[in-house]
Amino acid sequence: MGAGPRRRTLAYRIRRFTELTGKNLASTADHTEVWLAVRAAQALGELI
Repeated sequence: MGAGPRRRTLAYRIRRFTELTGKNLASTADHTEVWLAVRAAQALGELI
């Protein structure tokens, strides 16, 4: 067993993220929007 999350756990988390945010990480536009939001939050010190 590897150090990362199991495949089903990761799939569940991605599916849950999509349900909660309405963002589909398979979509380039949505993926980029989420990435930029996370980077901005990190820059502002709102995320670890």
